[in-house]
Amino acid sequence: MMGMSGKYEHKDRSHLFKYLPESRDELPPRTMKDSFDRALVPLSSNIMLQNRYTTTRKGLRVGRLLEDMDLFAVWIVFKHIYSPKIPLDVPHPYVAVTLLVDEVIVHPKRYPDKDLILSGHVSYAGKTSMEITLWLDQLQDNKLQRVTNANFVFVARDPLNKSSVLVNELEPSGDDEKELLKLSLDTILSFYTYKLT
Repeated sequence: MMGMSGKYEHKDRSHLFKYLPESRDELPPRTMKDSFDRALVPLSSNIMLQNRYTTTRKGLRVGRLLEDMDLFAVWIVFKHIYSPKIPLDVPHPYVAVTLLVDEVIVHPKRYPDKDLILSGHVSYAGKTSMEITLWLDQLQDNKLQRVTNANFVFVARDPLNKSSVLVNELEPSGDDEKELLKLSLDTILSFYTYKLT
């Protein structure tokens, strides 16, 4: 669980409850651009990283990729969550818990000696949960080629991980973000329709 690293597991975090919102009105709306980020895993220049990511058959370890994507998704979650009442010098009162990983697509061409580029953003925000859309690319023949993409769903929890906590509303800016939000809503609705039938 992100937000509860080893150094906090045995410390009292109850003092952080005062920084949690009582209503969503306290949280400013966020856009997909607010949470968008990109990170580079320099496999082309770091032999130690290559060894960690390479299988015995000279492919990329899919499990390692998914671990990195999950960790990166948590970073995106914390970029999305913004409350003006949380001071900069206080540990974040939220805990982010991975609820599920969906629509994982792993493409066949993956190279252990080419840099990995992680990208993603929040694509939907409910009252206490967020969907994060991530993709992983590699530069091949001077073009970005998709390695994998997935949707992660996270739940925001209180400092002691006892109950859910409100998150910022997602407000699309521009037609592209509106279309992405519509796609996420369609996916969520079809998931619940399937579960109910």
